[in-house]
Amino acid sequence: MHNLTAIPLISTSNRTWTHHWSGGWLPKTAFFPDSLLLSHQPLALLVTGAFPIAEFNTPSPTLTHPMPNHQGHLLLIGSSEMFKNEYLYAPGFQHEQFLLNAVAYLTHGPQFADLQARRKIAPGFPYLPPDQKILWRILVVGLAPLVFILY
Repeated sequence: MHNLTAIPLISTSNRTWTHHWSGGWLPKTAFFPDSLLLSHQPLALLVTGAFPIAEFNTPSPTLTHPMPNHQGHLLLIGSSEMFKNEYLYAPGFQHEQFLLNAVAYLTHGPQFADLQARRKIAPGFPYLPPDQKILWRILVVGLAPLVFILY
């Protein structure tokens, strides 16, 4: 109809389930679903295309195509839970980086989003196989006492 495309950015696991909640505490049976598995469900979508314009001048709002037909982007995030402090600063999660990258993409385009996504990485040692690690450990720890004994 409006030629919109939705690209899932984040989705659930394949063990997603549903429960008809009617208020109160969830019953224990709700945590052991049998046939209510839904597979992967999107949690964040990037919708692109020509969005209709809402006109609110009339008593009943109508949706029409914009003229000219410009491409737009809309980011839909299904839950604000990942932006709460307890998860925002949890080690191993980068929800703040996701939000910064999304804002950079929506405001400045993919080139700036690629630049924004770059993060400083602490310099480290390259990967060494375990046998080389043992050899280096023996050299580093044992070389000083060996020199001391021989001297």
